[in-house]
Amino acid sequence: MSDDVVINQFVGEYESGGTMAASDDDLSWFPPPGVQLTFFAAQDGAGKPIAKVRAANTGSWSQQAKEAVEKAEYRVRGNRLWARMDFGGIPLLETVAMIPNTNRKMVHLIEFDSGEVGYWICPSKP
Repeated sequence: MSDDVVINQFVGEYESGGTMAASDDDLSWFPPPGVQLTFFAAQDGAGKPIAKVRAANTGSWSQQAKEAVEKAEYRVRGNRLWARMDFGGIPLLETVAMIPNTNRKMVHLIEFDSGEVGYWICPSKP
């Protein structure tokens, strides 16, 4: 599958469902229920396809997390998207994958530089 085809599978509007798993130390990274994320196709400086994200209705979500997600360039790896980003001086890797047979529900896997791993689930908006 081409990168454009994979990216287009993620394009759309999603809303954080509040399902997450992380240590208390990392909870400010994870969005509370109701945060809206819009994934859209874009190109990096070299003209290669990437996905970008806009966040809205962020409520109590950390401003640093919102900015990190919106600055990130999500690239294709297999049938997933991934991005390296910086969250308040802490490097992390986010991998985004569609959960099979769930009507466009995606899981965001977060791996912090410390080795700590967490996830959150974001269903497509109806």
